Parts: sequence; structure tokens; C-alpha cells
Amino acid sequence: MFLNFSYIPVVISYVIMRKYIYMRVYILFVCSCCFFYF
Repeated sequence: MFLNFSYIPVVISYVIMRKYIYMRVYILFVCSCCFFYF
């Protein structure tokens, strides 16, 4: 039970970091496409 509660913040931070990394990669991809087309 205690292990489970201490594990929750790690999972939350991991999910947030993954979302942030995916967002940055997506933005970089869109920017590179814009530079390619214009």
C-alpha cells in the first residue's frame, strides 16, 4: 500500500514528461515542415 502511494507521483511525472517530449517533437516537426514548404 505504501509502495503504491509512493509510486503514483513517479507515474504522473513520467506521463507529463512523455507528453512534453511528444509535444516538443511535434512542434519541431511542424516547424521543419513549414521551413521546407516556405
